[in-house]
Amino acid sequence: MSALLPRFIRYAEVELSFRPQSVQSYRTRLQNICRDLGDPDVQEIDRESVLALKQGYLSRGLAPTTQA
Repeated sequence: MSALLPRFIRYAEVELSFRPQSVQSYRTRLQNICRDLGDPDVQEIDRESVLALKQGYLSRGLAPTTQA
């Protein structure tokens, strides 16, 4: 998944015209997701992976905006 991050960030900047703060927020959150999921291939991420990720965030007391 981390191998795709630079392409997504460039897409967000160029095609979606995200503000710099939004780009940085996406970059940070996606890097954290890669870390927390063990940097899987995108095709390997399933519903169970997302639920486990959210459960981990809830148990750490992270805000709902962080979980989104």
